[in-house]
Amino acid sequence: MIEHECAILEGFSLAVAVTIGSGQINPLFGITGVEKKAYFHENMWETVKALWNGGNDPVVSVIDWPEFMSTLFFFWLLWQCSNSKALNGGGRKPRPWLMFLGLLGVAIGLAFRCAYNL
Repeated sequence: MIEHECAILEGFSLAVAVTIGSGQINPLFGITGVEKKAYFHENMWETVKALWNGGNDPVVSVIDWPEFMSTLFFFWLLWQCSNSKALNGGGRKPRPWLMFLGLLGVAIGLAFRCAYNL
């Protein structure tokens, strides 16, 4: 049985995680130009509208496909590295792949920025 203190702490942590994660949806899909609202549910509705019919609104650019696909690739790579027994040394403590892949992503971003003068 879960004690009340633990349930409150876990519920609060889940609410914070959902709020932070939901705030990252626009950068994930590369959506720009979405009007910011005062409340969480209004911001989520604006994001859903931008994903659903953003092509009809000249202010909102829908999905930045290169950015979205690179995000999916790095997520898949992180998933594979984290779940690989060979890369994690068998049954030992897993390696911090998030840090390594984050540095790799920064290096790739800098290389593209220098190559294409962005």
